[in-house]
Amino acid sequence: MMSSNKKYDVIWNPDSVIDLTQYVKYAKTTTNDVYDKANILLSYRPQTNGHSVMFKGFEYDGYKWINVKNIILLYEVLEKEKIVAIEACYFANNEESAEIFYGINPKEGWD
Repeated sequence: MMSSNKKYDVIWNPDSVIDLTQYVKYAKTTTNDVYDKANILLSYRPQTNGHSVMFKGFEYDGYKWINVKNIILLYEVLEKEKIVAIEACYFANNEESAEIFYGINPKEGWD
């Protein structure tokens, strides 16, 4: 069995939990829904289930991200420990997230 098939523990940075509690009301979901979905998506093969952050100058450049119920979770995979560490989260439907994660310049419009 390949090591990528083994289960990873998903842990949350306390600051990301605080942010999550603020964003769920805008995303019209619950913290439990986000926790459950994150565990399902990131417990197995977290390297392939997310996208790489490639926004120069962003503090999480080089991390992975995934959109869970309109909440963007930024995480790193600690391979040796079999841990996925969620370091931060953002609300997906705003200008900052559009630019950082989707490469959309909100100032250009939809021409």
